[in-house]
Amino acid sequence: VLGSHNGPRVTPGRYTLRLSSSEDLGAPEAEALVVPDPRIEADEQDYEAQQEALDSIREMAAELHSEVNRFAQVKAQLSGKLKLLKNMEEHTELVQLAQAASEQLKAWESQLIQRRQKTQQDVVNFPNRLNAQLLYLAGELDTNSPLPTQASLQRLADLSNQWEELRVQLDKLIQGSIADFNTRYKLSGLPAVIIPDRIESP
Repeated sequence: VLGSHNGPRVTPGRYTLRLSSSEDLGAPEAEALVVPDPRIEADEQDYEAQQEALDSIREMAAELHSEVNRFAQVKAQLSGKLKLLKNMEEHTELVQLAQAASEQLKAWESQLIQRRQKTQQDVVNFPNRLNAQLLYLAGELDTNSPLPTQASLQRLADLSNQWEELRVQLDKLIQGSIADFNTRYKLSGLPAVIIPDRIESP
């Protein structure tokens, strides 16, 4: 399915299948042989090129979604701080800093995912963002014909560069608006700040 979150098909070769369960089943396993489609003229290097491209997309999409999910708590914490600070006239500067950081983080996230799409028709009004474009490209590459086209590889390079630029933007946001808010918040004498300058992967 184009644009799905399903993993890509595997390349031809021998594999070990293991059944995992919450119950103690003794870790049963079996050997499986995946053979290439005999109608397709392709060699091992072609399948390896396809797998490398698909692995790159999967890793990039996973990192992107992880970053968005982890910074969802930063947005929630900023929102909570704003609710608290808006009732304190003496902290208008902190309110402005929190609002600026929140808006910048929202703008950064909007380049990665499109939250306004609720139905299949919404794509007409709300364009796909980076994550959907990555998943669509994975669907285009994950076919019986293994050798990626030059156009698809160029598109992958473009999306990879876009993700790297967005990561740089995020670092600037962390070191800029969020760091400024944290610094001023600590100096205000209010309870300990809980908005992280960086959230490390588990």
